[in-house]
Amino acid sequence: MFYFGDPLPPREAAYGLRPTPGQVLVVARSAFGEDPAFLLVLRGSFPAEITVAEPVPRLTWPEAWRGPLRGYSFPEAARFYLESGGRAELLKEMVAMGSPEAIPQRIRAQVLLEARYLSLEARKALEVLSLHPSPFPEELAEALGVAQYLDELERRGWLVLGERGYRFAEPQFCRFLIAELAQGERLRLHRLMAEGFRKVGDPVAEAYHRYWAGEDVCPPTGLRPWQEPQSPASEAGVPWMQVGLGPVRALEAPQEAVLVSWGGEEEGLCLELEEPAVLHISGNLYQELPFGLGLVQDNFPLRLRGGGYAIYFLPRAAPAVFPGGTVLPQEPLDYRLFLPPGPYRLELGVKGVAHLHLRVHAVKKGQEQVLALLGQPVKV
Repeated sequence: MFYFGDPLPPREAAYGLRPTPGQVLVVARSAFGEDPAFLLVLRGSFPAEITVAEPVPRLTWPEAWRGPLRGYSFPEAARFYLESGGRAELLKEMVAMGSPEAIPQRIRAQVLLEARYLSLEARKALEVLSLHPSPFPEELAEALGVAQYLDELERRGWLVLGERGYRFAEPQFCRFLIAELAQGERLRLHRLMAEGFRKVGDPVAEAYHRYWAGEDVCPPTGLRPWQEPQSPASEAGVPWMQVGLGPVRALEAPQEAVLVSWGGEEEGLCLELEEPAVLHISGNLYQELPFGLGLVQDNFPLRLRGGGYAIYFLPRAAPAVFPGGTVLPQEPLDYRLFLPPGPYRLELGVKGVAHLHLRVHAVKKGQEQVLALLGQPVKV
């Protein structure tokens, strides 16, 4: 096996390499920027059937939880994991420094060096956009005057375009870029960001950036029902029903499920029930909800959605019911929910980690108390 890493040899060296039985060439390159000439020559001369391009995988949550983060409480471990982006080297150095907010200087130097391969204008646009490490619409970049640099940032691997707009491919590096901004510049940019979100009609993101700009912030208007702590419907009681728990039913989704959202992008799994059932959902949940709202208006906490109704799990929340939904405390996360037949989606739309255990029981006669939130009680 032969390993080639940064700095890669010049392109001329690649012309002398030929496929050889039993020989493996490994070429490592940065996730940012364009393919180096040495790698392009190899790709052009080696047969496709023996050439594989693989991104370096992130540590999965179970790997990190059982490995470098063992011994930490779930919330502490989740913060380390999210701030490292699941990148093993960064996580190792942050743990050694004892803080999920640590900025290891070796990793910082690598990030800043990669950013310098951008044009100066695109690098400044990257620093501006890093103040909002969550998906953002193109209209925001237009309001900030940096839309013309989105193509360069996407082409060089810093941004990814998805259904909810642009997002950072490696959001854990945003704070490294933010740290390079002077305090006065940072405040000015937060004010610009707040004004940009005002123009695109996102009161939650506008309030977030006005706060970090040092301005007085009034409670935003136009919130989603689950974001309204004083909703009149929150005084209603949560409905209970009594059933028995029958045999455990097979579930297409894994009984142990992990949802990770690095920067507020939506992650979820589908559940399909062919008959009434009781879903027992338990586990641990860590989610970051600035002001209890999220970073943008379209963010949402862990929720179970189906049939035009949704259950939201929120930190330090009292049970509350509003038209079309229910809020339940996420601590402790241990609920038995009566569900009518149909498709459901369990999803996370804020920065966070959900490590869940799911079990579906058939319904029979009995005295177990379960929450009847997504349907009316039925005779069993």
